[in-house]
Amino acid sequence: MESIDVIISIIGIRISSKPPDEIHPFGHSRFEPLVAFLIGVALLIVAYEIGRDAVFRILHKSTIGVNSILSILSKEAMARYSIYVGKKLNS
Repeated sequence: MESIDVIISIIGIRISSKPPDEIHPFGHSRFEPLVAFLIGVALLIVAYEIGRDAVFRILHKSTIGVNSILSILSKEAMARYSIYVGKKLNS
């Protein structure tokens, strides 16, 4: 799921940064909120899955593995980088 967010973000940034043309005289910047909405929906799905998995693990008294911890750390790094790039682009 995390690679889908990155792909959607890259496509959204490329499209929204295009200059105005004959069909879009005000540019493509309005595409950015649509991309943000799609990423938000994807994050809601991920949050639901994480919550569902957490409840399952609590009820069945299981522990998380190393892969889960690495996934959490990589997601945090990606989020911090996205915030950095967003601030740099004033987005």
